[in-house]
Amino acid sequence: MLFHLRAPVADSELISFSADAAGGPSGASDSVTEGAPLRLSLSCTDPQVVVLSAAGDVDLATTPRLSRLLWPRLWSTPAAVIVDLSRVRFLGLAGVELLARAHAYADHRGIAFSVVTSTRAVDRALIAGGLRAGPPCFATSTAARGAAGATDGTDHEYPVARNGQVRSVVTQP
Repeated sequence: MLFHLRAPVADSELISFSADAAGGPSGASDSVTEGAPLRLSLSCTDPQVVVLSAAGDVDLATTPRLSRLLWPRLWSTPAAVIVDLSRVRFLGLAGVELLARAHAYADHRGIAFSVVTSTRAVDRALIAGGLRAGPPCFATSTAARGAAGATDGTDHEYPVARNGQVRSVVTQP
C-alpha cells in the first residue's frame, strides 16, 4: 500500500459538515442519520499508550467525531495509538480514509499505530479500502496493547461526549 505523506491536516480538511442541534448533518434525510450511534472512549493503561475505542457505525456522519478525538492524540506524540474497532458494526469509506491518513501520519512521527478488528464488517471495509496491509491489525485490544509494549497497570477510561470532550474519568481496578 502506498501512502502519500502530507503535512499535518486540520479536522476540517479531512471531512467537514455543519451539524444541526441533534448533532447530525444539517438538511440530511433520515436515511443518512439512521443506524447505530457512535460511542467513543479513551483508555490509558500506560502513560504512553492511548486506546481509542469506538462502538456503533463509523460513517460519513460520525467520522468527524472520531477524527476530533484521534488527531490530538497523534499530535501529542505518545509511543502508541490503538484504535479499537471491535464493537463497530459498519465502517464506511470516510472511516477507512481517516485510518489511512492517521496511520501515515503516525508512521511519519514514529508513533506505533494499530487497529483492533474483530468484526467481519470492519475487516471487509479495510480490505476493500486497501488498508488491511497498512497498520498492524489485531483481534483483541489486549494483543494490540501487548504489541505496543503497554504495562499491565491500572486502566483509566475516559468516556467521550458527543461534542468530542472528555466527560468524566472512570478508574477501573
